[in-house]
Amino acid sequence: MTVVDAKCPGPKIKLKGKKFSAMLVTKPSNIHYLTRVSASHGVLILAGNRRKLFLDGRYLAEAGKTAYGNVEILDQKKMPEAIKKIKKLGFEGEDVSVARLGRMKRKYKNTKFIQTINEIENYRRVKNPDELRKILHACSITRKILKRIPGLLKTGRTEIEIVFEIIRLALALGADGMAFDPIVAFGENTAHPHHHPGQRKFKKGDLVQIDMGVRYQGYLSDFSRVYFTGKPSPEQKKVYLAVSEAKKKAESKVRPGISNRRLDQAAREVLKSYGFGKDFTHALGHGVGLDIHEMPSLSNKAPLVRLKKNEVITIEPGVYLEGKWGIRVEDTIIVR
Repeated sequence: MTVVDAKCPGPKIKLKGKKFSAMLVTKPSNIHYLTRVSASHGVLILAGNRRKLFLDGRYLAEAGKTAYGNVEILDQKKMPEAIKKIKKLGFEGEDVSVARLGRMKRKYKNTKFIQTINEIENYRRVKNPDELRKILHACSITRKILKRIPGLLKTGRTEIEIVFEIIRLALALGADGMAFDPIVAFGENTAHPHHHPGQRKFKKGDLVQIDMGVRYQGYLSDFSRVYFTGKPSPEQKKVYLAVSEAKKKAESKVRPGISNRRLDQAAREVLKSYGFGKDFTHALGHGVGLDIHEMPSLSNKAPLVRLKKNEVITIEPGVYLEGKWGIRVEDTIIVR
């Protein structure tokens, strides 16, 4: 059981020097990060170290039990009065729709709304010890499930049936839920990185790809494993070796200060040396935390950023041979 320290303040966010004096936070994961409150609907006004969280009646009582000490929990009916007092208000550009922004501008004509991009997400990149503890526990549950996969693979079972078994195991092992819909792919379906599990039945000899993660106290894990249920072909052996070597090469370079593009390049160089450079069709990885895809994106096409100590990222090289099969191996790791 987690003991909540009601006096503990939330993460420090600096608005000094910005073009606005307060910020409207609407993205649920950002609200959770700043307040420790999980709610599907809510609005947070952030002003220096002061935080006002506006919720409807469904969440008010529970929020008061979990919120940080510097968070004031208020009925959402009081939000208009608070916004009207703010002359310049930042908002989350990637979360607020054009229609919603238009409604706010019409309602609060004396308030200037200023768009921000990844303002809170940049703070979320570096995890504190409590966040790392939760992520590591989610990873531990995930590894236990992946070790049990071979025992679930029975002739005639469908991909969807294995998905249900994974969810059952996750809950039985203490997860709060899944990080995302598990990917279970048999045979030729493994050639699609984001395959949607269906009624394809397992048969002995199939290549099996599992991509999954769990949620524990709000924080997520993300892993991928491939299972050979028969004797792998020479080509499958070669691809597995290439993917494993690419993953190992990239992981060996993970450290504070290295760029996201350099990590991606390191893995691609290995796959290219094996002749599979064009068959790696997605980014090497991404950040993980309250969301399954967080900053940074480990891609040579993404904006250049450098890793920071105690970021949590995935490393997931893969090779996909259209019409045949694919192999991807992924781990969630901490930048040390």
